[in-house]
Amino acid sequence: SENNNNLVEEKVTMSDIVEEEKEEQSLSNPVLNALRAVQNNEFILPEREEKEFNPIILSDEEREELQIPLELAMKWDTTNKEENKDSNDYDSEEIIHDQEEKIENEKEHEEHDLSGTQQLRIPHSKKLPDFTAYERAETPKLIPPHFEDSFADIWEPILPTDTPLFWHIPKNGGTTVGDILTHCVQLVTASNIGATEGHDSENELKVRTYRDQGKYVNVNTATIPGIKRAKEMGLAAAGLADVVELHRLHEGSELFDHRHRARVFAMFRNPVHRAVSMFYYLQRAEWEPTYDPTLKMMTLLDYANSRKVEENWVTRFLVHKYTGRLLNDHVEEAKQVMRDKMIVGLLDENILDSLKRFELYFDWWEFNKNKGDAGRMVQCQENHARIAQNKVQHPIPDKNDPAYQRLLQLNWADMKLYHYAEELFHEQAVFVKHKDASIEYE
Repeated sequence: SENNNNLVEEKVTMSDIVEEEKEEQSLSNPVLNALRAVQNNEFILPEREEKEFNPIILSDEEREELQIPLELAMKWDTTNKEENKDSNDYDSEEIIHDQEEKIENEKEHEEHDLSGTQQLRIPHSKKLPDFTAYERAETPKLIPPHFEDSFADIWEPILPTDTPLFWHIPKNGGTTVGDILTHCVQLVTASNIGATEGHDSENELKVRTYRDQGKYVNVNTATIPGIKRAKEMGLAAAGLADVVELHRLHEGSELFDHRHRARVFAMFRNPVHRAVSMFYYLQRAEWEPTYDPTLKMMTLLDYANSRKVEENWVTRFLVHKYTGRLLNDHVEEAKQVMRDKMIVGLLDENILDSLKRFELYFDWWEFNKNKGDAGRMVQCQENHARIAQNKVQHPIPDKNDPAYQRLLQLNWADMKLYHYAEELFHEQAVFVKHKDASIEYE
């Protein structure tokens, strides 16, 4: 009878559990999803500036899942096939042999438990980083719960209720990016500017046009009290801000929730260069609370050896550990936040390339193009980038300089995150390559 059937216990085998977990992992893997999209001609993987092209190596299991024949997975760029034969890269037969040998070695040493998964592998080349950052292996979930609730994963579809959140890392080009978003892309911004001129005492959220002709919400997201006030006034739910800009990522996450999420993006920079810039900036920035005229009497090495110098600012603000000793576990947590929750830009590369990435990801370029305003936006951005570049007058020491080495030692965690940001920047191109990329700068 039907009642008796309801009492029958379903037998679940260990293989069923493994297959189910593999299916769940596959669905959560953005790289595999991207490859599926490539199969369906929905968008293409990042183009290479060079003619050299390394083949994508998939395990037999992944090829079977994606229904990709071995020959397709090992395809070379035929336009440069003869040159590749004479290069230092492997040929396809050598890669197949090496990969099979590596897989066999891993099988011999691998522990057969539920956490063991065969991952997507792409050989490393001089210019093409592999996609290891987006392999979704069974790893401990390190992202804080309030980040999971408030910050969207970057591969999820952007919803109308989502708000772009620019994490402004000091001396990483944040002021230039903020100016460009406000004046060139013409976004309504929630930052520290909207609460000036007495607007921080208003009881209702409003958009104000300031003397610089930028439009700002009347909040101050640069301070903890300001963030608290913005939260109480319902900044995220109001939908007045096109972009929110702040320094304190953890405190700022409280502005958002699972119904009104943030889409985080940030500019990264070599941390030693950032520290040098901070040293010279604080000597002259009389308007800053941290202005320190005594730095003018110090050498860079004196500063690096003093208690005035910052250390691992980026890592500490990502993992919410402002004091105390940092461990590699903190770096891994920060990496996972960057990988899952953040579109990254690189100041040390061309800043305009990073702006292009942001504008494509958030569809700001398409919006201005449809308004017939794209030419003005591009010219405006080039002017701001040129002005910012001309402001940089201080020298960067040689890598063998004792001051450089000391700053590098102090900022060991931030340097790891910077190199990881470089990997992510190239890998994240996959999220915008299907969009209109006709932004051309001089």
